[in-house]
Formats: sequence, structure tokens, C-alpha cells
Amino acid sequence: MLEDTHVLADRNEKVPRQVKLNPFGICVAWLLVLLGSNMLWASESISDKVTAAVELRNVSYQDTQAQFFTEPEETWYYGEDDNQFIHFWAAQPDTSKEDKSPVILIHGGCWLSAFDIRHTFPQATALAKAGHSVYNIEYRRTGATGGGWPTTFFDIKSALGKIRSMLAKAPGKSVSTPNNAPQQHSVIADGRPLTINILGHSAGGHLALLAAAQSADIWPDNWQIHVFGLAAIVDIKDYAKGTNSCQSVTSDFMQGMPVDKPGAYYLANPKEHPFQAPQLASVTLLQGSVDAIVPREQANHVDAKTVLIGNVGHFDWLHGQSVAFSHLLTLLK
Repeated sequence: MLEDTHVLADRNEKVPRQVKLNPFGICVAWLLVLLGSNMLWASESISDKVTAAVELRNVSYQDTQAQFFTEPEETWYYGEDDNQFIHFWAAQPDTSKEDKSPVILIHGGCWLSAFDIRHTFPQATALAKAGHSVYNIEYRRTGATGGGWPTTFFDIKSALGKIRSMLAKAPGKSVSTPNNAPQQHSVIADGRPLTINILGHSAGGHLALLAAAQSADIWPDNWQIHVFGLAAIVDIKDYAKGTNSCQSVTSDFMQGMPVDKPGAYYLANPKEHPFQAPQLASVTLLQGSVDAIVPREQANHVDAKTVLIGNVGHFDWLHGQSVAFSHLLTLLK
């Protein structure tokens, strides 16, 4: 009888036990161990490849709302109404060591009061996790909150003015902390340009693009503004003629159809206005090929770059794990 040693997997303890060794049995046992080990590694390798191959596309609204999010760290009001405020998420530590610029979010929801800022909390959280400080704008919308054209757009301009003032007063670059959020904006306060990303989704994209056309009235001359329309409504005049659920309420926002309000539709239509202010470093329209709410034909403006991504729907831009969101991150400054 020989003494064999059995090692417990869950602790560093050796327990003697008596076994009778058989040369043939030992060979078989070692063969099984080696085969099992190879099978385990093969299984892990295959699993890794399958996971890497999974691409999240054409997600539902419900999918976006199931994502992890954190509450905003700060809130600032830019007006007296309960819907005139800005939520702030501080940038999280970024292992890439890159200096990432702030992001301003303008949410969508067909301009309707029924869709408020909270549905973008997962998106804002994911952007902060990627290393961007995030300013998320709430505004008055059609219906109970008292918005509509042009009130809603006035809110957006006022909110951007508030953010501009906070950024301009920030004392240069500093480290982001929840207790010191107003001082953390990756600001360069010595006269060099400040770079900002503005993201607008759907109806929020419409508002972001209108603001882009008026950048000369909003931003200092030496700031660099990058605007991204995510499934943005670029041609509101054409959009109002559609019949889907969002197109059908465009006339509520505009208080009439294009034939009734030609002047208002001209002023409210990004398609009609150039993006040529010196502050505008770029305007990019990102569009999914299978968007059922904003047709792909909307992603077109003479002064903008269009990026069309296959098998991407309307809500992919809000989902931090989607292919569309990952592509967006590569474009942000």
C-alpha cells in the first residue's frame, strides 16, 4: 500500500488516503485528465468567440430601459418652469488616459410631454462610463408641459446658454468628483478652444440641428462644436406628412401642417438652414437602416456627413451595449 495525496480544490489542505495503484488505471486517469483539460480550454475558447460574435442591433425601447443606470449627480435649472433643468453626470475614470470632451444630450420622444428625460438615463450613464461628462437637457414639450414650436426651441437655446456659462467659468482642467461637479468640465480656460459634443436623438436631434444652425449666436468664436444627429428629424416639413405614430404628432408640435404654417415650418426646419458657423467643427447624421420611426431619407443635409449602419433601428443609439452606440463612441471627441 502506498500513500497518495488528494488536494482539495477549495482550500490549501492535504488529506492522506490509502489507495492501491494500478499502472493501467493511472494511464487511463491521466488520459482522461488531459482530454478533459483540452475540452475545457476548447469550450472556453469557443464561448469567447461566440460572445465576441454577438452583435446587438435593432434593439427595442424596452431593451434600452432595462439597462443599468445611475441617477444624475447634479441638477441645475435654466428657467422657472419645472421642466427647465439640466442633469449632470461626471465622467468616470477612463483607462485610456484620453482627454474626452463633454457631451450635451437632447432627448427625443416626438416632442411629447409623455416622454421625459428619464428614458435617457442609461444612455447618459454609459457615456459617463466611457469617460465623458454629460449634460442632459430637459425642456418643455407638446402637451401638459406647455411646449411646442417655438417655445421648445427657446428652451434648448436657454439651456445651451446656461451650459456655456458654466463651462466658461470653470477654472481650467480639474479632476471630476461628485462634490465638485460644477468645476469639472475638461475646460481649457486660457483662451484655447473648448471642444463639445452635442447629441440629439430623434426629435431631440431636430432641436440639436436647429441649434447647430445658430451656433454663432450660442457659442464663443474659438469653441469647437461637434453635433451628432442620432436618427434625427432633419426635414420636419417632409416628416409632418408621414403617418407613423411620431410623424402624426408633428402637427401638434408645430400647431398646424406645412400648408397652414409655411413660415413656421421654414424656421423650424434644419433642412432649410446651413451649418456653416465658424464654431461648427462637424455635423454628423447617424442613421440605422431599419429605423421604423425616422426614415433613412431624413439623414441628409448638404452640410452634414451621413453615416448609415445596417440592421440598426431607432433606439440602438440609447443602448450602451449596442453596435450603434459603440460606433458613436468612436466618433466622439
